[in-house]
Amino acid sequence: MKRLILALPLLLAACGGTPPPPPPATLGLTIIGGATQNADATGTAEPVAVRIYPLAASGKFNAADPYSLMSHASTVLGTDLAGPSDQVIVPPGATVHLDRRLPDGAQALGIAVLFRAIDQAQWRLLAPLTPHKPNDLVLRLNGVTAKLVPNIKKG
Repeated sequence: MKRLILALPLLLAACGGTPPPPPPATLGLTIIGGATQNADATGTAEPVAVRIYPLAASGKFNAADPYSLMSHASTVLGTDLAGPSDQVIVPPGATVHLDRRLPDGAQALGIAVLFRAIDQAQWRLLAPLTPHKPNDLVLRLNGVTAKLVPNIKKG
């Protein structure tokens, strides 16, 4: 009986095992191109490049200029970059969806919208990320302005 009582905690510990790892964080980004986005000299709307950066920290992204990000983002962002970046081209009036698993350590999402008139544009956006959960966002483009909001799904 004594042996059974002493062995019982060992048996219970062996049955428990290690808990499964938490699920990865994911990104669901919907980009909505505007009818007047990124206009050329004649006022015609043009496609625009949108770059998405998973960030471990946001300091270097906030300090970077758009030209440095365009030419050598990984050098500019250094260890603040938590994983590979993405780029999508958004035509005027189009909707583009991007679904990704976020790298471990990603604390924020940096978005650079590379408008033609970058010096007059609101081109840099930053959103905090929730670890181990879906992060659903909507990026709206209009003129030389970009606006990032949570995607509230009804259901």
